[in-house]
Amino acid sequence: MRRGFLSITPDGKLLSGLAGFTYWVQVYRRNKPIEPIAKDYEDILRHQKQQFLPEGYLDATVKLIDTFKETPVTYLLFEDIYRYRIFGRTKLAKLIMYAKQVGDKNLIDQISDLAKPIIEAIVKKYSIDAVVYIPPTVPRPLQFMDELRTRLNLTMPEIKLAKIVPGDIPIPQKTLATLEERVINARDSIYLKSNAEPKYKNVLLIDDVVGSGASFNETAKN
Repeated sequence: MRRGFLSITPDGKLLSGLAGFTYWVQVYRRNKPIEPIAKDYEDILRHQKQQFLPEGYLDATVKLIDTFKETPVTYLLFEDIYRYRIFGRTKLAKLIMYAKQVGDKNLIDQISDLAKPIIEAIVKKYSIDAVVYIPPTVPRPLQFMDELRTRLNLTMPEIKLAKIVPGDIPIPQKTLATLEERVINARDSIYLKSNAEPKYKNVLLIDDVVGSGASFNETAKN
């Protein structure tokens, strides 16, 4: 609990570990006794940990196959889940949400520190030849994926993608209600920057958050 919990206050303070958990109990559980709530949280963490591989990441490939039946994606691997039952977004999910919204480089540094060892383990285990960063939809002065790419500093070829807005406004995936809409959105807006890209055997696709998997699936088809 001391390492994994994060609360962000309305005035922007980051409270980690026990301080963050105590704050969450005070606000969302109206100062109920902290001990039984902490036990519930530890039970959820223990159950979640059982689903992770020894390398420290979660294999969600079955979910992708169940959704799309046929997919060019060999493995769908998560650094962490997005939210816990009762307790809401995980620490990593909160960091990503605010890092994207406010363009805070310190938050991106924290995310990179969490993600880099996992990504390096994946690169080694699966003999990755090249990397692809799925481009953002919403224009921002500081793009999260660009900053993450710099901080990860992976020493391998990068396949570059372009995000095209075929309509009048950019539509983020998370605003779309159905899987069909998300597939159309990804299929019609993400393209290779160059058709002359070399062929690689094992390519690593990196995205900040995966919901339905439509962006991953459609991007992999390229």
